[in-house]
Amino acid sequence: MSHTQIKESDFEPIHYDDSDAERIAGESTSFWKDAWRRFKQNKLAIFGIIVIVLLAIMSLTGTLISGQNYSDNDLINANQSPSMEHWFGTDNL
Repeated sequence: MSHTQIKESDFEPIHYDDSDAERIAGESTSFWKDAWRRFKQNKLAIFGIIVIVLLAIMSLTGTLISGQNYSDNDLINANQSPSMEHWFGTDNL
């Protein structure tokens, strides 16, 4: 492995103009606009928000769809496996 000597003459300084130091290169956006743009690019985040929205909708409309009230106790059908009447089965209540 050969090592070469680096000499100062191998480098040349770049031109730097102070007038460009404060120039903004891109469009200025708000925090929320930038956050939304980055959120839309993340496919897993979009999938996650869809799942959360669907769960929220189901929790709000679940009793309307199933016809069951969450506070009624049906002790005859306690601890049953999932069926057409009880989609997720029943617990001990």
